[in-house]
Amino acid sequence: MGGSGVILSQQTLIELGPWLDQCFTKELLTIHEDVELGRCILTHVQISCTNAYNSKNFFYHHYGPQYRFGYDFTPSIISRAFILHPINNRTTFQQLYKFSIRQQENSSSRVWKSSKNRQNYVTFVNSMEIDLTRDIHFQIIDARWRTYIETNVQSYIENLQKLWYKRSSNWTVINGKPIFGYHRIIPNYGLELITEILVNARSTSSSQIVTVRKRFYIRQSFINKHRIDYREIINLDLKQEQSKLNLIVVSHNKDDALLRFIHNFQYEILKNSYRQKYFTLTIHYFSQNNSIINLMHNISVRYPSIIRLLTLNTTQHIYNRGLGRQLASNYFTDNQILFFLDVDLLFTGQALINTHRLIIHLLSISSCAVYFPIIYSVFSNMFNINHHYEIDDVQVDLGLFSIYGFGNVVVRKSDLDRIGGWEINNDDWGLEDVNLFKKFVNLSNECYVFRAVEPGLKHYYHKKICHTIKNIQRQKTCYAAEATLLGSQTNMVKYIFDNKIVNDEN
Repeated sequence: MGGSGVILSQQTLIELGPWLDQCFTKELLTIHEDVELGRCILTHVQISCTNAYNSKNFFYHHYGPQYRFGYDFTPSIISRAFILHPINNRTTFQQLYKFSIRQQENSSSRVWKSSKNRQNYVTFVNSMEIDLTRDIHFQIIDARWRTYIETNVQSYIENLQKLWYKRSSNWTVINGKPIFGYHRIIPNYGLELITEILVNARSTSSSQIVTVRKRFYIRQSFINKHRIDYREIINLDLKQEQSKLNLIVVSHNKDDALLRFIHNFQYEILKNSYRQKYFTLTIHYFSQNNSIINLMHNISVRYPSIIRLLTLNTTQHIYNRGLGRQLASNYFTDNQILFFLDVDLLFTGQALINTHRLIIHLLSISSCAVYFPIIYSVFSNMFNINHHYEIDDVQVDLGLFSIYGFGNVVVRKSDLDRIGGWEINNDDWGLEDVNLFKKFVNLSNECYVFRAVEPGLKHYYHKKICHTIKNIQRQKTCYAAEATLLGSQTNMVKYIFDNKIVNDEN
């Protein structure tokens, strides 16, 4: 129950009826009728009124003074709700009315098309629109995935409540919410999602509340249950600042890796006159008067509009990747798109094109968007010394997709500034990228966080220097990351038996 709605069973209403007059005339303790009704039911019917988990969906109510009513409306929310309260804005009323009219028109249109038995044809698809009935107002936040996931989370919570009740558990589930997740399309099956959720549970014997982290695996097959419409995006109106993807790489004491990165950029971008128009490279180098400076300077002079070289003397500043990335971002304007990459990365030109198109599309449907690509990390050759690695190779025995790697990110400059930018005081190993990801996740109501696998982005293996890390927890994390990339399970087992490290008889 709540201020905007109460659900009572018939038997409860029969027992409550004779007491209502007395409760509201002689036993009032507050001016809130919903509170008094709950007290009346508890006192005279001996039933405790509870807030149903899904009541917020059926009784859509104002959440407080800081809540902008109606900003997160979607067709699913509006269609499912019994009431929408309170609507004090005339624009919101008009949009709801237009939505209702549009629903009626769509219903009539579907009946007409069905009777004519027409076949819809599509061209090659650049984008899929799951729900074409959304008003422009609802496109501020792209809630298509969120609504689908929240529906599954709600179903899971309800089933969990029933299960715990049957087992006479001392715990009950209060609510649950999705944090972040990943999705992919399997062509021969359908849609697959992996979603992390937080479940809040409360003890029935005390007021103790605990938070449990769960992981969802959701699979939706390709079926004809729902009609999916497609539209092809053409003549995309780009702002001048968004017409280029600006690559930023920070390097220190990794001259071989930086040379490999530069040669990769030359081969994929600089040798292609068409791609030169859409990509730039900014190198922020923590210098110790190394000879590689001359090479980078010559390239930047040859391509002044494409390559920018920044240097920072390490005698004045200790190497700090977050600081280097933040200082490099200051050379760009608010609407320019930045792609922060690790210096150990290898990439294809097509991967950069895909990344550029994706972030532009995300920004066309959301006022704020950030893309953390899931890259392919190559194993060491310790257990697979006979294989010659090619950039196009993506095999289970050669590497893995780093789901928990956040060091490579595509973001608009203004959106980066919106969450405070990169950490600049982190002189130890790691975490600046994880903390950046957490900042965007905490702002997920306003900024769309997207993750997807990109096989064309590959992390070249290098041995990590973990023993110099002062923080014990970060040092353990470093060693764990190092162990993960030593090799595949198959190759490691084969290596052990081939070299008789383990006795077969044991």
